[in-house]
Amino acid sequence: MSKEIEYYREIFFYLMENSSLKEKLHLTWNYKRDHEVLTRLYPELKDDSEFLKSKQRLEKLKAAGVNIVSLYDDTYPPLLINRLKAKAPPLLFLRGNVKILQKRGIAIIGARNAPPEVLRMAGSFAGELARMGFAVVSGYAKGVDTMAHSGCVNVGGKTIVVLPYGIEQIRIRAELNIHHDLSNALFVSQFHPSSQWSVARAMQRNKLVVGLSEAVVVIYSNKRTGGTINAAESAIKMGVPLFVVSPEALCTEAIGNNFLITKGAKKVNTPEDALYFLNASKKTLKLF
Repeated sequence: MSKEIEYYREIFFYLMENSSLKEKLHLTWNYKRDHEVLTRLYPELKDDSEFLKSKQRLEKLKAAGVNIVSLYDDTYPPLLINRLKAKAPPLLFLRGNVKILQKRGIAIIGARNAPPEVLRMAGSFAGELARMGFAVVSGYAKGVDTMAHSGCVNVGGKTIVVLPYGIEQIRIRAELNIHHDLSNALFVSQFHPSSQWSVARAMQRNKLVVGLSEAVVVIYSNKRTGGTINAAESAIKMGVPLFVVSPEALCTEAIGNNFLITKGAKKVNTPEDALYFLNASKKTLKLF
């Protein structure tokens, strides 16, 4: 890794840690790869004691197994920049199998309070997509999200867990069945490592889930607002293919599913239907 790339990473982390410098962070990202702008910033930061503290904290994170990827790294997902453009997070904090970030990803999302039969369907969808070779992306919420992660891992697939808080706050749920082996999972956070959960961060997390995915599957939503709808509408705005399980295939009312279908989401009835549609729409999805 070049010293220049490492330098970008240090600058971004320092700016993230110092809220008074958020405007400079925004300025830097607007200029994207303009090295001259960052070089002008560097002299006022390099002798600052707080900057040195930030560098030390960065090293502690690395020692704890956390990888920090800046938008200047070759490993930063190009799809994320294409989807989020100037709003792509300048830093991603990663823990787990970083190679999963290179796989094609499909997001599976849905309600926290889904009935048992819906949760089983979520696990089935995730397992089938994993067998196709996709990484299953979701937001680690209770309910459908967690079942999507676990359904994928249970068949030996790879999953990307997008966090609504800092990477230091990870609590690995028993349902994931990964214990201390993270070979099949990658935890991703765009937030300061010590950040706590908040509604605002959950909504930001949703955009990252969509941004990392080549398509989004909504299993179940029982209302026309909330996190699932927010993520689905983000997919529509970004032009990401959006699939929704047909309400007729569910054993319960799905107000949100019907709502999204009126917004243009494509209906699927079973995991097999979804796989058939994905295979038949290669050119549309640009997956292969």
